[in-house]
Amino acid sequence: MKDKASFVCISIVFVTAIVYISSIWPPVLWSFVLVAPLVLMGIFDMFQKDHTIRRNYPLVGRFR
Repeated sequence: MKDKASFVCISIVFVTAIVYISSIWPPVLWSFVLVAPLVLMGIFDMFQKDHTIRRNYPLVGRFR
C-alpha cells in the first residue's frame, strides 16, 4: 500500500476506534489530544506543495 493511502487508513482506524471506545469509557477522548494534531499535520503534509518528501510520506517526512 502506498504511504499516503496507509496514512489515511491508519488515521481513520484510530479516530474510529477512539470514538467507539469513548462511548464505553469517556476518558479515552483525551487521546485526541495526541492523535488529532498528528492527523492534522499529516493532512497538511499531503496537500502542501513545497516539499515532495513531506507530501509523499506524511509525518515521517518531517523527521528526515
